[in-house]
Amino acid sequence: YASLITSKALQSFFLQRTGIQPEWEKCDVEDWEGLNKTKGKKDEIDYMLTYKNSRKTVATIGLEIKKPTGSLKESQIAKYLEGMKIKKRDSWRLHKKSSRIGKFLVILTSDFEAPPSVIDVQQFSAFAKVLIWISWYDVINWMNKQPKDKAFDEVLLELAKVGIVPSNATIPIPSQYKTCL
Repeated sequence: YASLITSKALQSFFLQRTGIQPEWEKCDVEDWEGLNKTKGKKDEIDYMLTYKNSRKTVATIGLEIKKPTGSLKESQIAKYLEGMKIKKRDSWRLHKKSSRIGKFLVILTSDFEAPPSVIDVQQFSAFAKVLIWISWYDVINWMNKQPKDKAFDEVLLELAKVGIVPSNATIPIPSQYKTCL
């Protein structure tokens, strides 16, 4: 969370992955709680990134972080999309409000390939462009190519704690967190 707030480069990375390049001046990062509440069960998106220029919001990204590998279900994706008002409830069609600004759901996993649930949802043509999957290893590789940023060190330390460290990481990781893949 702190890394997303402080690193404009990390904010730009996620926006670039959507394929749109609007001009933006600031990004508000929210720890998003309870988008949908059904029968006492909450479905939450981890973070909401809202990109703004001086006049308006130019893009919104719901950022969902999944661990462990294989824990993402199609029904969860549907609820996240509904909660963001991208998907119509009970239908695989886009919500009218989502066309006003660029709204995207980005799923981050430690998988090496897109999870089957993401591929299944992307098969609905309307969602192929608004649902984006990124591997944590792609994020790490991108960070390794950027100028030194303390925010990246924090992200890598947190990832290392849950065992997500590629063997080719160039940013030093304390030995107690190193793992081999």
